Amino acid sequence: MQLEDRTYYEEEQKMEANWMLILILFTSISAIVIAVAFLYNSKAEWLQISLVAGAIIFSDALMVFLFKTMKLELAIVKNGLYFKMFPSTKNHFIDWNDIAALSIRKSPVKGYGKTKKWRYGDVYAMNLKVGLELIFKDGKKKFFSLKHPDEFKKAFRKLELHLQIE
Repeated sequence: MQLEDRTYYEEEQKMEANWMLILILFTSISAIVIAVAFLYNSKAEWLQISLVAGAIIFSDALMVFLFKTMKLELAIVKNGLYFKMFPSTKNHFIDWNDIAALSIRKSPVKGYGKTKKWRYGDVYAMNLKVGLELIFKDGKKKFFSLKHPDEFKKAFRKLELHLQIE
């Protein structure tokens, strides 16, 4: 993440579920075999069979691409927290002045991506067990999964010390 300010902590989380890619590959091969067998038995032309097989391969390749490029980026700077979640190309910024409380806690969801939870607000998860919960002054909440919560705590303490000195 390219930032202008001094970065106290930076983390990039990628989807590491290889079992899901194997499942996509298995279902893709199964779908192609079933489609080719069905179309071959109904005396379809090879052009139709190749179009169906191509559509299946394209859709599965698109899913694999999305899963392999999905990532969550977090960075702590002096003024706040930057985050970016694929497919967004824009860095979103949260100012420390807008936050009433923050804590490290257990993740409310298992899975990948951005979801909304009634008690947790916006949840940005990459299937990790713990993360950062932010409670804003207006009552809204955001949760970000963390790969290295201990390193985040150390970096946040450094930031607090730096802000107290100034």
